[in-house]
Amino acid sequence: MYEEGRGVVQDYAEAVKWYEKAAEQGDATAQYALGWAYSEGEGVTQNYVEAVKWYQKSAEHGDAGAQFNLGYMYYEGRGVAKNYAEAAKWYEKAAEQGDADAQFSLGWMYSEGEGVTQNYVEAVNWYEKAAEQGDADAQFSLGAMYDEGRGVILNYVEAVKWYRKAAEQGNTDAQRNLALRLSKGATRNDAEALKWMRRHVNNDRAVAKEDARFVQKAAEQENGDAHLNLSMMYAEGRGVARSYIKALQHFWKMVKCKTRRQ
Repeated sequence: MYEEGRGVVQDYAEAVKWYEKAAEQGDATAQYALGWAYSEGEGVTQNYVEAVKWYQKSAEHGDAGAQFNLGYMYYEGRGVAKNYAEAAKWYEKAAEQGDADAQFSLGWMYSEGEGVTQNYVEAVNWYEKAAEQGDADAQFSLGAMYDEGRGVILNYVEAVKWYRKAAEQGNTDAQRNLALRLSKGATRNDAEALKWMRRHVNNDRAVAKEDARFVQKAAEQENGDAHLNLSMMYAEGRGVARSYIKALQHFWKMVKCKTRRQ
């Protein structure tokens, strides 16, 4: 009530006081909430060690949110020594309870071989569970696995399907990859490729002026991705003078590069 200001004046410090009373009596939800308060510095001085302490207690009671957050603390080394194996352990406990964030994170660890033996099949398994719950990062990652044939049989149609789901949620990486995949091969659709390229341009401001020279050099070496980035930069005038003609020129150079490499 105090945390959300329902029926009382919002007061995080007062909320923490009552969370602590309940947490000390073993209430898993209160333990999780107290861990969150210490992690975020809401109502108390931020203290990752205290956050881990309360997440741990809640996690041991089976709270999926606390298990995921405890895994994250181990992954990032906040309040504890960084430990990928311990992170994977807690992610898995939360993932098995259906926590989509944990499922995605566990999939990532299997994909990268962090804290677990690298296993693309397991990565796909967990990405798929999270993707089916609507997690955009998992949808993008699952699309990439199909696009590259890692842990699954190469399938561009499935790649497009999952890229599109993530792209529609605003995932800029998915928008970019979807534009690339739709610009070549059996899934080619130039109109839709251009649509997603434009959305990516509008949403992604990562390529700044200082990067323009690097991207230009890569494009000169017939790097398809660099041509795509230059196309976006010229379309929006980011780091270079706006030129729709040059934007289209580099877009089609990207298409030719990708077609040659198929």
